[in-house]
Amino acid sequence: TDESLGEFSSDGSADFPFAYYKEVIHQYQKGYIEWHWHQEFEWVYVLNGSLDCLIELERIHLESAEGLFLNQKTIHRFESKDDATILNVLFLPDFIAAPNSLVYQETIQPVLQSNCRY
Repeated sequence: TDESLGEFSSDGSADFPFAYYKEVIHQYQKGYIEWHWHQEFEWVYVLNGSLDCLIELERIHLESAEGLFLNQKTIHRFESKDDATILNVLFLPDFIAAPNSLVYQETIQPVLQSNCRY
């Protein structure tokens, strides 16, 4: 991350702007996924255990088989008291539709322009 906590490593590639990760929270050096934000949308799904999603000043608790969508540029951190395993899917908004398309303008652009963080 940079000084603004922005994560600028690209998830996926220019040809396929999509990435999928299976992560065990306690395997991270600090035992949690540190504060960060990124340009991609993110879906997080709790495969087992429970997960606390810290989103700005909020804490959202997820149990196994629950998930959450994060809008791009949303600062967040993931913690788990019982060693959760999560599935993460990250993708740029234009993975769904080209920015000049009607689909993008009517479905993606409103999400990007909203104050909705998750």
